[in-house]
Amino acid sequence: MLYLSATETQWQISQDGLHHLAETFTILDTTPATTTPPTDEPPEWVLAGPLNSTFGFFYPDDWEILRQDETSVAVGMPETDLVFEASIAAAPTAKDNAEAAQKAAQKYADQLQKDYQQVQTLPAEKFQLDQMTDGATLDFLYTAADGTTKAGSIITAVSEDKLYQVIFSSSAEYYQGALQWFNPMYKSFKILPIEDVIQEP
Repeated sequence: MLYLSATETQWQISQDGLHHLAETFTILDTTPATTTPPTDEPPEWVLAGPLNSTFGFFYPDDWEILRQDETSVAVGMPETDLVFEASIAAAPTAKDNAEAAQKAAQKYADQLQKDYQQVQTLPAEKFQLDQMTDGATLDFLYTAADGTTKAGSIITAVSEDKLYQVIFSSSAEYYQGALQWFNPMYKSFKILPIEDVIQEP
């Protein structure tokens, strides 16, 4: 119900305008919406590995495979510079697996020094990858050719004369947040038993 009121004198003057205003009145619909906006579902985690199937790790299915060959695989988050890659190669000559892993990590740091500007690295430290407890890790920071500051880590480990490397990186400003993806990915890294490797006939 809508009431119109005015003094007698004002009513004589403004009643036509008030009636016209009343005709434009509409009742607001305050009932709750029957549907809620759709929410993004968390991604599923899927297995990735090189074509020779010697190792594997899990990555979110809304990422994409950037590169995959016999000995390496790289995945990335679309429309970002988040990249996670892993590879297998012959191990460097060393007295033990721990030394070989550290040499491999340092070799990667030395290559960064040659390829980029303003490279900063921390000393290699002992680190576990899969069941390989004598691996190594090294954090790095550098300026890319486009001026972007990149941050990342390399993890190396040696087993049965094979070197396994995991490298992940992103823009420095997003690196800490990117670890929510990178950490479970490197922790899922597994060397696959030889009986699980599918041989082509």
